[in-house]
Amino acid sequence: MARKVTRYPVEGPNALWQIYKTVSPWKGIKNFICIQIARYCPVLTIKNWIYRHLLGMKVGKHSAFGLMVMVDVFFLKR
Repeated sequence: MARKVTRYPVEGPNALWQIYKTVSPWKGIKNFICIQIARYCPVLTIKNWIYRHLLGMKVGKHSAFGLMVMVDVFFLKR
C-alpha cells in the first residue's frame, strides 16, 4: 500500500546549508564538543555545569538532563 504524500519541490540549498549565515562555525564546533561531553556524563552536577558555564544555558537548580539527551547545537538561547 503506497503512502499518500505530497511532495513540494525545493529550489536551492535547504535551510541547513544556510546555517552559517546566522551562526559562527566555531560556535557550532564548540557547542557540539561540549554537548557531546555532557551527553555521556552521568554526573548531573557536572553536566549542568557544562551547560551553564561553557554554553551559557539557563538551567534550573534541580534540573536533570537524561543520559544521551541532545540539545540544539546551533541555537542555544542565552
